[in-house]
Amino acid sequence: MDSKTQAKVKILLAHNQSSRDREEAASWLGDRGRKAIEAIPSILSVLSDPDDSIRRAGLSCLRAVLGDAEKKAEPYVGEILKTLKAKLEDPQSETVIWELARALGALGTPALDTILEAFQSEVPHVRKAACLALGGYPEEPQSSDAGRALPSLISSLKDEKVEVRRAACLAFRNWKERAAPAVRALIEALSDKDERVVEYAVDSLEVIGPAAREAVPALIPLLKDEKHRRNCINALEYIGDPSAKEAVGAYAKDPDGDTAMAARRALVIFLGKSTSAVSDADIEILIDAARDPSNQGGDPEPARKQLQDIGERAIARILLRMKAKDFYRRYGGLTVLGGMGDLVLPHLPEIVAALEDPKQALREAAAGALRRLGSKGTQALLQALQSKDANSRQGAAKAFGALELSEAEAAIPLLTKALSDADTEVQAAARESLAVLAPEKLPNAQKLDRKLLKRMNEALAACRKEGHQLTLSPLIYLGDETPPVELLQLWMYAIEVGEVPCGLELRNQLKAPETDWFEKGSEKPKSLRGFAEDGDGGAFALWLCEGRTLKNAPVVFLGSEGETVVMADSFRDFLIVLASGQKGLGYWVADGMKAGGDKDEAKPRKLYRQWLKAELGLEPSPKVAGLIGAQGVPDFSQWTR
Repeated sequence: MDSKTQAKVKILLAHNQSSRDREEAASWLGDRGRKAIEAIPSILSVLSDPDDSIRRAGLSCLRAVLGDAEKKAEPYVGEILKTLKAKLEDPQSETVIWELARALGALGTPALDTILEAFQSEVPHVRKAACLALGGYPEEPQSSDAGRALPSLISSLKDEKVEVRRAACLAFRNWKERAAPAVRALIEALSDKDERVVEYAVDSLEVIGPAAREAVPALIPLLKDEKHRRNCINALEYIGDPSAKEAVGAYAKDPDGDTAMAARRALVIFLGKSTSAVSDADIEILIDAARDPSNQGGDPEPARKQLQDIGERAIARILLRMKAKDFYRRYGGLTVLGGMGDLVLPHLPEIVAALEDPKQALREAAAGALRRLGSKGTQALLQALQSKDANSRQGAAKAFGALELSEAEAAIPLLTKALSDADTEVQAAARESLAVLAPEKLPNAQKLDRKLLKRMNEALAACRKEGHQLTLSPLIYLGDETPPVELLQLWMYAIEVGEVPCGLELRNQLKAPETDWFEKGSEKPKSLRGFAEDGDGGAFALWLCEGRTLKNAPVVFLGSEGETVVMADSFRDFLIVLASGQKGLGYWVADGMKAGGDKDEAKPRKLYRQWLKAELGLEPSPKVAGLIGAQGVPDFSQWTR
């Protein structure tokens, strides 16, 4: 046993230590897995501790070590079984029983006889533990080994004690499709007087899936019970028997949005397996399900595929939606139409016309539909970018930013021209798309180092290749202002590494931070360019105080509880402050930079410091206090009042 493990064992066994320290020691040992295997005797000894939380922590630790130990735990199995069996008979809290059962289950085959014996106990919590142990049993239930336990687990569904019946249902839920031999017993459990037993039985039938088809007639009547309705719909969906279509269809427009969503999702599955003719009502269900998954839940592709198979009848129903007065029906129609492939090409004029809609969401949906239609859709967008209608130009300009560079390259000259469009919304959309496609075309990028611009383009290309859309936001939202080069370099670091020190979250827009600091109508926010947040309501900004520009503006922090502080005299100095790796950086500085507090992990901190020196020639300073504040600027705390 190495010295660190010995030290943690000593803490775990020390009754004069706090419960929290002892629990953390147990957690540490559990994380060590097989490396802590020699500590098993010590871990077993704390299972007799008078403190319930320590017994629970010890069991959790034991389970983690066993789960990683494989055959290396064999010398300890006898002692473990003897201890766990003895503890099963003792009165225990619910959480300790749960951990006892999971530890038994983690032993697998060597524990099976002990588990089977526990099923015969007269003590209810022992029978319950036997069920829970099988729920986490690592062997295949169909094997001759684990299969021996199935009859006992099935019998437990009729145990006189409700907590045992609940545990049995939970166990089958974990076995998933391997619990198929228990379907008939689970069907009987659907009539149990205990609501939780019914709930867990439904869940178990759901995860068993198609092999539970026999349960469909018993699940359908439960749809009338509001408490179980959504779970039953989910179970029927995964079982996938089309005979449930009519019963589930009754809830496709349920007042409860989640229930209605679940019903529509299930109906898509049933319609895909049904051999009967598809009605107009069925098509409407498929259209609803094929909408944006962020609005409807689930995968829209099966519904889209079925609509494509239906063909012109489906297109006709979608086009009817696009003519509806209701905004959501029009929006849904446009969203679905773009996923219909070549079937929709004869109807391009209807989609292009939607680009002129006064509602931006509908214009974006129309642009998105055109974007998904390949070269013909791109040609339509190019024409819309030259339209006399400002809404069409704005929608098209925005759409190009989501296309691959190869698809959007022809639009770059038109987007560059649109930077001078008479409509400011068209200008903004063009700027946003160019920042993704060709940032060097932006006016404020003309002043940047060519090498940095090249790296930006390479990063954008790499992100597109991986399927990510990346926007160099500082170049978009500053108009003709050029941000500090160091800020762009920090963005590049975030792109390449994936995180910024001190838990900072770089903002998508460089504008006044959204705070309650200033009275409504105050002009002061116009002097701030927020560039990051800290995740706790605080904001970091460049302060354009008198005599300062973006290039030499001090960095300030506005906390969520009234904290204000000047973080550094320039963004360059702020990058050195970031090297402290101090989490909650703004609050830490506002509170006087007291010793202690959480810091970034050592590896990310080292990586950032290496980058700081290599990229900017800056050395992290151990005296951060010397960088805090700014010379020749007003008192920021007074200014914010």
